[in-house]
Amino acid sequence: MLNILSPSEPLGTALPAKLTREKPVRLQTAELLEQKIKLPEVAQRQRVSRKSADGWQ
Repeated sequence: MLNILSPSEPLGTALPAKLTREKPVRLQTAELLEQKIKLPEVAQRQRVSRKSADGWQ
């Protein structure tokens, strides 16, 4: 089966790698929100959408 996400990687390996890279961003986003920094600013700093940042609280 063809892996269209990353043809050089075996099928099924691209998604876990992406989640591994996102984990530190999620944790940092949650920490910034705990510091009472406003959601739009946190999203801009982390280069994610407001919706994503809001979900990681």
